[in-house]
Amino acid sequence: MDGRPRMGIIGVGWGARVQIPAFRAAGWDIVAICGRTPEKVQRIAAEHSIPHAFTDYRLLINLPQVDLVSIVTPPAWHKEMALAALAAGKHVLCEKPTALNAQEAREMWQAALVSDRIALIDHELRFLPTRRRMWEMIREGYLGTLYTVTYTYRSSFRRNPNRPWTWWSDAAQGGGILGALGSHMVDALRWWFGEITEVCGHLVTFIPERQDPKTGEKRPVTADDYAAFLARFGHDGYAEVSITAMALDTGQRVVAYGSEGVLILDEEERLWGTRYDERGPMHDFTVSNRHPAHPAGLPDTPFPMATVHLADALARALQGDDHALAGAATFEDGLHNQEVLDAIRQSHMTRQWQTV
Repeated sequence: MDGRPRMGIIGVGWGARVQIPAFRAAGWDIVAICGRTPEKVQRIAAEHSIPHAFTDYRLLINLPQVDLVSIVTPPAWHKEMALAALAAGKHVLCEKPTALNAQEAREMWQAALVSDRIALIDHELRFLPTRRRMWEMIREGYLGTLYTVTYTYRSSFRRNPNRPWTWWSDAAQGGGILGALGSHMVDALRWWFGEITEVCGHLVTFIPERQDPKTGEKRPVTADDYAAFLARFGHDGYAEVSITAMALDTGQRVVAYGSEGVLILDEEERLWGTRYDERGPMHDFTVSNRHPAHPAGLPDTPFPMATVHLADALARALQGDDHALAGAATFEDGLHNQEVLDAIRQSHMTRQWQTV
């Protein structure tokens, strides 16, 4: 072995498209991959020269050569796979949302505590330098006391009514925009501004049926295409959040107002700010988000760029850097994020504010 940290990836979607090139660029050896379809997983393994290809995740988890297991599957599998990986002594990186509900997320967190392994939720946006600069400025008091923050996310990836039915259409499997993207937004809000104590939410499914590619029949869509919620923080600041997969791809925007100033993270991940006692144009606090090791061919968009930063931090952590993962989203963060998501869904059903 050449001393590089070694990774096994369960999932051949995002895991193959982004994690393989991002983690390799950051110095990782990808030694195994697992997927449901034998032909597909074998093809991806051959294309990327990965020595081990499995359709049974247990074989990957128990492979001695694997140091860290990345779980990039639908949420319905997260708890089972994370518990198995931790029991096998592996470090774990688990996709978001953490699980199907807070009870599952709590079991995952408790297993992580017992294991004493690295156990993170893949909220990679925390590692973007501009977002970390925003975190620092909030801690330094740039905003003063937070009054309100507005967070929007606009995407188009569910707008086509001919897009086929998959697990993403099924709430029972963890599908829906609230879990897929709202979980990132909840995590960012908690990281920047502190714990969320109350929520009032609303979910919408705009396309009620999609065609099952296996049967050709229409199947009901039970997962949400649009989500919106109000949130109250423990310090009495408020957030207004809306997320849609039925719009144009204009990305994310955050506008935070406090007693002393305003910070804006725009759709291109540029950070702007001003204090109320200042005159003139807003200041540009943007930091380059592109990691020096960013590989050719990987998009220069927020999630892939952040994945390279996360991969680099995880590699340094496994090589003994005790500070490399400062600010990462732990399984405890995953539990608290899931509690917020559960409360939003409960609020939607009851049409009432819910305590988190």
